[in-house]
Amino acid sequence: MFEINDLFDTFIFRTTTLTGFLFYWLPIICILSPTYLSPFTFVDSTQEFKAYRMAQYDLYGQAYGSRQAFISSEVRLWSHTNLNRKAALIRLEKLTIERFRSLISKGINSLFVVIPPTTTPWTAEQKTDICDLETILLGESVPIPVYFLPETQQTNELYKSIESRRDSTKDSALAVLYDMVTADGYQLSVTTGKHNQRTDSVLYNINGKLVGHGIEERLPKILFVAHYDSIGLANGLAQGADSNASGVLILLKLIRLFSKLYSKQTTRAKYNLHFLFAAGGKLNYQGSKKWIDDYHDQKQQQQLPNDVDVVVCLDSLGQSNQLYMHVSKPPKDTQTAGILRELLTQLTEKSAHGPLTFEQIHKKILKTSDFVAWEHEKYSWSKLPAFTLSHFNSSK
Repeated sequence: MFEINDLFDTFIFRTTTLTGFLFYWLPIICILSPTYLSPFTFVDSTQEFKAYRMAQYDLYGQAYGSRQAFISSEVRLWSHTNLNRKAALIRLEKLTIERFRSLISKGINSLFVVIPPTTTPWTAEQKTDICDLETILLGESVPIPVYFLPETQQTNELYKSIESRRDSTKDSALAVLYDMVTADGYQLSVTTGKHNQRTDSVLYNINGKLVGHGIEERLPKILFVAHYDSIGLANGLAQGADSNASGVLILLKLIRLFSKLYSKQTTRAKYNLHFLFAAGGKLNYQGSKKWIDDYHDQKQQQQLPNDVDVVVCLDSLGQSNQLYMHVSKPPKDTQTAGILRELLTQLTEKSAHGPLTFEQIHKKILKTSDFVAWEHEKYSWSKLPAFTLSHFNSSK
């Protein structure tokens, strides 16, 4: 029979070894920790966050954007060593395309990006990096769910809590075990995992015209174009004040000004002016493509030659005192586009609103690609003279 001393020795031995700690003390710590492990705090069992899913679309039979939506996984900070089959959490300012590809290679099953408020000041370099990241990600198929979380006090607390957790590859086993008991653990779940393709999406072009002086059918046309849509990494976060609400605003201004001129017979030009608010600008200018197809079909049925003298595309004109005229083929001085180029040159030289610069940029169409850099290239490809006005000197 065991005596009291033997029982005491056995108890001490079994509860002071690692095995004893795991099977005796650890359950007691877990049971008593909410009461006796202050000042550690414990979060609610469930928290809800507003999140925006990364855009997903198909174009020319090719899949783009995030292809998955459902998530139920433990979340860890992006810098954690072991991210295999885990959700990664990262702030937007820390996300680069190289880091994104590195996270994918580490086997993450989803990515959550915390985005700061729109009032956050950004440097020019940071803005460029974010725009490049957006362009690259929207131009490829992403195999994992990607969500964007607006920065709030709740998301900041979540980020700091996860950031405070230990990395199991850098600490001792005892430290990690202690951290498992006392630290917060988070399981992120997105239950609305349906991402069925929409079959009811329709692109609408809005057309208008002003008839010039003379017989309408015999007068040449000038077409002014501005696409009216915007796109972003997440549909709910897309903003397009410059690209291309500024182009739409200028097109509306031109309609108002020319309407006054064309309201009198004596001030009408010998041109029919057409105005197009084109849809699908961010989808390789599908609205302009539709207009071009309809135009050529009509001319072919009527067996009439092309009567478009020039197409003026307005894109991103809300900033800067620089104006660039992008062309696929430099127009001659006697052509309508060449005359407009000369007028714009004179206007910038005599501007009453401060110094303005105007420059023509020639870029040939890349015929090996289905995608075009500027909207005017759609028209130039169809043998319609065209150019784009923008404050950007490059489409990238």
